Amino acid sequence: GGKEQLLEVLVRCKDRQVSLLSMVEALAAITSTSFADASPEISAMRAALAEVGVAGGTPMQVTPQWAWERAQAEIELTFGCAISLEELKGVLPTLCETRAALDSNWSRVRAARPDD
Repeated sequence: GGKEQLLEVLVRCKDRQVSLLSMVEALAAITSTSFADASPEISAMRAALAEVGVAGGTPMQVTPQWAWERAQAEIELTFGCAISLEELKGVLPTLCETRAALDSNWSRVRAARPDD
């Protein structure tokens, strides 16, 4: 196998309704050759990745850098619970793993269903 390379990319989203997890999923899908979205934003991201040598079809693992203070505020606003940064950093990896496992299971369920 080849040596893994790290590419750090800063992406800023202007739409406050877009979740970080949905952005991570979209970024990971951008290099997929089966990803059909041809919006100007996606095309620009693909072009930027190609400029640094990431070709279409190259598998990518996208790892977000969390805005910890924002996550704290969102949790307090949504659940009425104040959580320390240490607690948040301790629980977030588990939450992400849970989300990934759920996504994987749902993908298998969808793949096993006959075409409607």
